[in-house]
This record gives sequence, structure tokens and C-alpha cells, in this order.
Amino acid sequence: MRIDFLFWRECPSHPEARALLREVLEERGVEAEVVERERSSDDGRIALLRLTPEGEQRLAKSFTSNAAERNALRQAFAHLDIVA
Repeated sequence: MRIDFLFWRECPSHPEARALLREVLEERGVEAEVVERERSSDDGRIALLRLTPEGEQRLAKSFTSNAAERNALRQAFAHLDIVA
């Protein structure tokens, strides 16, 4: 299960709401990934995302686990003259 926690920094109760959400999930034994989406105060269409510690680990692993494929692609395209 994934829960999107939307907030904007100027909201005085967002730290309390975040803590309450985590407390309720823990009390009920609910395993959920909480994604924090910070809304921009200047433009409500913009949301800033933060990776969870697990997300950080998965992102780092994706770079190292795909190294062989990236190297193979690099070699396959090395002979091409690419113009930017």
C-alpha cells in the first residue's frame, strides 16, 4: 500500500499530521510506503518529492545493478558519430 502525504511548508500543522499518520499506521500494524509530496507555495501545480530511505537504496542499486547493460550499450554505440 502507498499513501501520498501532501503538504506545504507554511502549513503549521503538517509536522503534527505526518507524525499522527505514522503513529496510526504503526498502531494498526499497517505496512505502507508513505510518499511525501510538498506542494509549492508559489505554484500549486508543483510538488516536490522526497525519496524514503528504501527509495534511496533502490535508486542506488539501480545504478550499480545495470552497469553491465550500460557498458554494453556504450560499446555498441561507440563507433557512431553522434552530433548534439
